[in-house]
Amino acid sequence: MFELATELANTSPTDPRTLTRAARDFAQKQPAFAMAAGMAALYWISQGYGYEITGCAYSMQAVPPCRPPITPVSIPKPSGRRSAS
Repeated sequence: MFELATELANTSPTDPRTLTRAARDFAQKQPAFAMAAGMAALYWISQGYGYEITGCAYSMQAVPPCRPPITPVSIPKPSGRRSAS
């Protein structure tokens, strides 16, 4: 069954997210299939299927980080005790 799944993934456009999940899920149980699924995911990404690769996705150790900087927020201090109403 894994041979058929590999053949189909290699010969027809397949969502790379599905293939990367298969690679992750079968890495221990079926390492040859996991490798084939991962390679097929890379192939279909290179052919424009799935999603667009950004600079952040390409570089896992991007410098500077690929997220907006955290801006500190000022929280006003209470001006005194509140009276119970």
